[in-house]
Amino acid sequence: MQQKYQSSTFLQKHITRKSFELMRILGNSTNKNPMYPQQLHKCAHVTYAHIYTLIKLLESNNIISTRKNGRIRSISLTSKGKEILNHIDNIYDIFSKLDRVITIS
Repeated sequence: MQQKYQSSTFLQKHITRKSFELMRILGNSTNKNPMYPQQLHKCAHVTYAHIYTLIKLLESNNIISTRKNGRIRSISLTSKGKEILNHIDNIYDIFSKLDRVITIS
């Protein structure tokens, strides 16, 4: 039970707009191959240093995994990260539908 509480606390405190955007970029990668920090830096429109901060945070909570091959580090979502992304996307879809209903009314 304690572990579930810690995960919930993590999500409340650390899933920011940019960390969610990073997860979406990794989840929506067209070829489903791992991406590199440089690619994420360009896609997320944040500084290179901030990408590494996000990577460390998400990796320490088992949302993404990194693999180093020489000097190159590849990044991908873990199964936990994919599950979180799926839940957040479902919530986003619900709010989008509500927004359309409210706009039409």
